[in-house]
Amino acid sequence: MGLAVSGRSELPPGVVLNRRYQIVQVLGQGGFGITYCAKDVTNGATYAVKEYFPSNYATRRRDGSVVAKDRRKVEFDRFRAGFVTETEHLSMFDHPNIVPVVSRFIANNTAYFVMEYLTGAVLGDQILRQGPLSGDAVSLIGENLIEAVKTIHDQDLIHRDIKPHNIVLGEVKARRRTRIADLPDDVMTRFGKPILLDFGAARVVGPNGRPMTLIVSEGFGAPEQFDEFANQDKRLDLFGLAATLYYCLSGLMLPSAIDRRAGTPLEPAARRFAGSMPRHRLQAIDRALELDPAKRPANIREFRREFFDL
Repeated sequence: MGLAVSGRSELPPGVVLNRRYQIVQVLGQGGFGITYCAKDVTNGATYAVKEYFPSNYATRRRDGSVVAKDRRKVEFDRFRAGFVTETEHLSMFDHPNIVPVVSRFIANNTAYFVMEYLTGAVLGDQILRQGPLSGDAVSLIGENLIEAVKTIHDQDLIHRDIKPHNIVLGEVKARRRTRIADLPDDVMTRFGKPILLDFGAARVVGPNGRPMTLIVSEGFGAPEQFDEFANQDKRLDLFGLAATLYYCLSGLMLPSAIDRRAGTPLEPAARRFAGSMPRHRLQAIDRALELDPAKRPANIREFRREFFDL
């Protein structure tokens, strides 16, 4: 007889994972994982711990273990194996605009990875509180995120969930090199180190671009992400990146890709934000927001060339 189901998805505060990471609180929860704030009991340091918990496929027992729901074991096991593979790739990254993965382990019949705990403002929250950003700030954020996405794509990974609430504004300790001309110091200080988070949705590029999961964030997800049978490739990250930059300029949620396909208009950035930043950057955003992947830049390097008119 199996152990009883707990009735809750998250682990309670006080639980110690891998004899080291004590749960303090839940930081966030999505369709495929739960992120906790945890304290390292060996040295008192604080980390963010991501747990593989696909809510549509799994449930938690009272002993804390995670098990597949009825008739969902095949999907649960397959996605867990993919999650483990992804953390192996992610732990290799050493990039200032990608959250560092410091450890990974198996426990409770599921998988975990441990990330540096970031205390900066979440980009999406900041825009909700203070409104849209200047063209200089958006250009700088774009410059940094382009390099982060390039690093991810160079490992044949797709992030698949680039959006303002998956970006933290890190501390800038010294002025960094930038292609943005005459950038004010205060813009560099506030927006010079956007850090991309939440790799629970990342996937290794598979044969023919077929997705392993269906991950969609309304307003930021490319149209092909709404179709689990559609081919998906790295161009969907260009869509998410461009949607993030558009949102930073407008302060307003974009219509979903499905609504746009149904006829809801999205005013081109080159017209709506004319004068706020160089026209070629706005045009690059517009092209990456094309609903047809074939009309977007072919890859992140091409998007970078267009964004900076290289």
